[in-house]
Amino acid sequence: MSADGTWELSMRTPRGERKSMLVLQCGDGSLVGKLTGEAGTPTDIFDGRADGKGVFFRAAIASPTPMTLEFAGTVGGNEISGTVSAGAFGTWPFTARRA
Repeated sequence: MSADGTWELSMRTPRGERKSMLVLQCGDGSLVGKLTGEAGTPTDIFDGRADGKGVFFRAAIASPTPMTLEFAGTVGGNEISGTVSAGAFGTWPFTARRA
């Protein structure tokens, strides 16, 4: 199943649930796109790759605290599930559903 498309992403962070919109496009193992947080500011994803059903990418965010998030997930049907790592802030689960 391809990760191409628009996804409604939800992260269960230490500060509560955070929602974002994620747009992904795969090509030859690479993965590009944008992550738009609750504040409405989009950021490009980088270091993205798609490996079978696995997706991996990073996004630098400015709010609520500037940091780089590292996503690792598995695509299954109309859902992506996995973990997001924020360095010293820890790791937490995320899910994304096709919009």
